[in-house]
Amino acid sequence: MGMQDREWYRQEQREKRQKSESRPPLPLENPKKSPRLNLTTPIFLVLASAMLAAILWL
Repeated sequence: MGMQDREWYRQEQREKRQKSESRPPLPLENPKKSPRLNLTTPIFLVLASAMLAAILWL
């Protein structure tokens, strides 16, 4: 794993953190309002963990 990969990964994490901080907290009590989120969240988690595994594998 090269230094560029590590730096890129850190930058990605920083951007994600900033986005999630600037976004207002989602109301978890009302899942009927946003069914799309309930579908995309597990998919996103799987993709993120797969990316992390690929980065660690290199």
